[in-house]
Parts: sequence; structure tokens; C-alpha cells
Amino acid sequence: MARALDVAYFLIQLADSAEEPDHLTHLRLHKLLYYVQGWSLALRGRPMFPDAIEAWAHGPVVPSVYKHFEKSKRFVNGQQTPSLNDDEREFIQDVWETYKDYSALKLRDMIRRESPWKQARHGFGPAEFGGVEISKEALREHFSRKAKAKV
Repeated sequence: MARALDVAYFLIQLADSAEEPDHLTHLRLHKLLYYVQGWSLALRGRPMFPDAIEAWAHGPVVPSVYKHFEKSKRFVNGQQTPSLNDDEREFIQDVWETYKDYSALKLRDMIRRESPWKQARHGFGPAEFGGVEISKEALREHFSRKAKAKV
């Protein structure tokens, strides 16, 4: 199983390898990690990474990745070679292709309408930190329903 940090580095490489409609910011990176994890749980039957995803005020955040890049103003390609196998790389790239044209704010708004986000944020105001983990089971259920609806 990959680490969330490896997935993040691979997403950074993908963003750096093509013309980007929207810069890969912290906000956007964490939303993409949410989608990679959700689709992995639904389509592969297992998480892409073991790290927790928490429901912060501006969307899902992987705290381990946030802490690693906390002081970075800009992501730089080549900082680290991600330790991923070919299957993981291909899956992440497929998710990237699906969501790469969405801005950070569009991704945030999409996620705020989804049940895993709503469940984890229940009882918190829009600006309250929260920090409640979005459960892998909630992600699996939600993305499995989305996958069935596409068929």
C-alpha cells in the first residue's frame, strides 16, 4: 500500500508534466487525494493509502501530507521519487485525468455536496476547524454508489 505522501508527489509530477488550467495548490492537492482514496476504495476494494483524511473547514485534508508541505510556498517537481507500483501509478493517473481540469474551489464545492464530507462536518459551522476523520467506509459507500450510477 502506498503512503499518502507518495501519492501527493506523483500528483505533483503529473501537474508539472502538462499545461495546467489551475495551479496545484495545497487546497487542490488535498481534494485530489480525497478523490484518489474514494475511487480506490470503490473500484479497487482497498484504500490507496492508510493515512487519515480529515474534514477541515475548506475541505478534506490529509494531515500527514499537510504537515510535510506546511511551509512550502510552491510544490517543486523532483523533490522525491514516489514509491508506487505500476498499478498504483496507473490508477492515480486515471483519477488525475478525470479531475485535472477542476480548480481547487470547484473541487471543494463538489466535495461539500458529498455525503462523506457532510457526515464528518455534521455539527460544525462553516469556519470551524472540525478535524474529524472522514471514514473509509463512508468514502467506499459514496464512491461505490457513484460508480453504479455511471453504469
